Amino acid sequence: RRFVSYADAIGAAPEERANMLISLLDDPTLNRIERHLEPDTTYGDLVGILRRETGLNLPNREGFRTQLRSLRRKKEEDIGAFFLKLYGLAKKSYPNHPEVRDASLRESFINQLNAPNISARLREVPEHTNEQILQLARTLQSCQSATARADTMMVETCASLPENT
Repeated sequence: RRFVSYADAIGAAPEERANMLISLLDDPTLNRIERHLEPDTTYGDLVGILRRETGLNLPNREGFRTQLRSLRRKKEEDIGAFFLKLYGLAKKSYPNHPEVRDASLRESFINQLNAPNISARLREVPEHTNEQILQLARTLQSCQSATARADTMMVETCASLPENT
C-alpha cells in the first residue's frame, strides 16, 4: 500500500512500477526473488513473487496462525514489544479480515501474556479495543511492579530495625 501511494504521488506509469519496486528492495529480499524475475515481469507478477517468497501466500498463513497461538511473552519482555510481535503475526495470518485479526490478536495477547493476574483483569473488559487493552496491561504491570518494589522495601526496612529483646 505504501509503495502504491508513493508511485501514485510521483506519477509513476504502471509499466515503471515493477522496476521501481525492485530498486527499493533490500538485499536479502532481492536475493530471495531474483531467480524468479524475468525481463518482462509486471508489477502484479512481482507482488505475487514477493508474497510467495516472503510467506504471505495462503499455505504460509497457517504457520503464522500457529505462531500467533503459541508465542509466549518472556519474563522480562516489555508488554508493548510482545504486543507488536503478536500484531505482526496477526496481520500476516489474517491480511484480508480485520475483524478476525483483531479478535485473534486480543485472545492471543491476553492468553499468552504470562501474567495471570493481568490477564484476568483484561478479560473483564470485553468492550475495550486492542489499543485500550494494551494500555490497561501496561498500567496493571506498572502497578504490579510498584507493589512488588514497595513490599521489598518494607521487608528490607523491617529487617534493619533493631530487635527488642
